[in-house]
Order: sequence, then C-alpha cells, then structure tokens
Amino acid sequence: MARVQPSPFDIGGAATPLGNWGTRGGNFAAQAALIVRLPLRKDTGLRLLSWSSVLIVTLGMLALHWFDNVHFSLFMLFGGGVAYGNHTSLRNFALAWLALAAWEHFKRLDEEKRGVEPHNFSPGVSRFGLKEFLPFSPKVIAVAVEPALTFLAGALLRRVGFSMLGWVIIGASLCFSLSEWRLYQQTREHRRDMRDLAKEGLWESGLMKQSSGPQTECGSEPIQTGIDGLEGEIANRRQGRAESPAPGGAL
Repeated sequence: MARVQPSPFDIGGAATPLGNWGTRGGNFAAQAALIVRLPLRKDTGLRLLSWSSVLIVTLGMLALHWFDNVHFSLFMLFGGGVAYGNHTSLRNFALAWLALAAWEHFKRLDEEKRGVEPHNFSPGVSRFGLKEFLPFSPKVIAVAVEPALTFLAGALLRRVGFSMLGWVIIGASLCFSLSEWRLYQQTREHRRDMRDLAKEGLWESGLMKQSSGPQTECGSEPIQTGIDGLEGEIANRRQGRAESPAPGGAL
C-alpha cells in the first residue's frame, strides 16, 4: 500500500527520504529556518508560526546573545565575578523578529476569521518577487538562491563586527536550505503516492472482476435437483391414469 505521511506542506513532518533523519531533526531545522524565513517570506502558515515555535526561536537567540556577552576566566572563577560584553545586535534582532512573528501570527488569525488564510503548513511566498526577474525554477530559488542570499548577509554581518548575529544568520540559512529541500522531497513522494493509489485502485478493481466472474457464470445456469425430476414423473403418471379406460366400463 502507499506510504502514509503528513501533509506535503509540513516541512517538520517525520516522513522524508533525505537520510531518513527523524522528526526531531526536521523540527529543529524548520524552527531554526524561521529566523530567516520570516523576513524573506510572507503568508507563512499558522502552524509554522505557532506560539511554541516563536517562543523557542526567540529564547534560543536570547540565549546565544547571553553566551556571546558573558566572559569567564580562571581568575573570575575564584572570586573575580563574571564580565559581560556590550554586544546588543543579536538581542535587538531577536526582539524585532519576535514583533514580526507576532504580527504575522495575528494576521493569520484575522485571515482565518475571514476564511482567506493560507495553508497551515505553507512555507510562504517571497516578499521580493524573485521568481519574476531570476531565470531559475521555483525549486532552485527556494533551495539555493534565497538561502545563499541570507548566507551572504550573515557573512557580511560578521565582516562588519556583528559576529554572533552573523553566525546565527549563517546557521539559519543552512537550516532554511535543508527545510526547503525536505519540503521538495516530501512533495515529490506525496505525488508518487497519489499515483500509486490510482494504480492500486485499478489493480483491486481488476481483482474484484476476476473473483466475481465465476460466480456470475454459475448463477446464470439453472441448478438441477432430484426434486425437479420426481415432480415430472408424478405429473406423467397422473396424465397416464387420466387417459387409460376405467375397469368395468361400457361394452
């Protein structure tokens, strides 16, 4: 039978032919990709923008901000305290990203009330219309072009001094490419499964015709029993008695 899988739009689903990595790895890549997916894409599905995903991504960036600013040393471990840096770029980006995610989430809720919301697992559409002026297929743009642009943006941020923010953007761009490739693989397998279902339906209908054929042929012929012959013999004897002359009849 055809393989049962989640919605082909679910980029965090368990079913994937890419290395057979499981649900946890897929969900991590999908959530990390939200860091760059949300600024690049609009109309992202509501389930991808769930409050749990938004909270996990925001807390993750704030934790990396704390890790980037805290400094330990051997002297500090023996009573010197902990020194903190003054890097604020990642924190500011995290707060701005949180505001954008909340705005998009409430937009999906409003669209849901009006009945015009996109698919809940929709990865969104480009804010910049890259398909209109780039000579590439939508797959290439989603898997390679958009992640490459965000990767270059992260490298540029590192170059100008925003080191941790640049590393976060670079890591998110890699997860973005992986999640888009995963989505493409799932969609392709889903199309193959749909074709298999049609083929299996034809095959099962052929089996039903083969199994019902002998029963139809047997049902078209009358079934002979011993009772039918006995009734015929009784009718013949009654007819013979009626035609024979009665004993002691007229001379």
